[in-house]
Amino acid sequence: MPSVLAGMTLLVLGESHMSLADHLMEPLHDNLTRQGAIVHSIGACGASAGDWLITKKVDCGAE
Repeated sequence: MPSVLAGMTLLVLGESHMSLADHLMEPLHDNLTRQGAIVHSIGACGASAGDWLITKKVDCGAE
């Protein structure tokens, strides 16, 4: 049965759980990709929602 995610493009933004190895990024990204989605995942430690609207250096992950 085809997945409802097939062909969809997803942007997944997250805090430290999305930037540290062996946490949420790998299994979530891989699972969504296996279901046919095109996935772009970015994680940044200590980033609040407003931090994604400006350029800001954070403790780990995306800049």
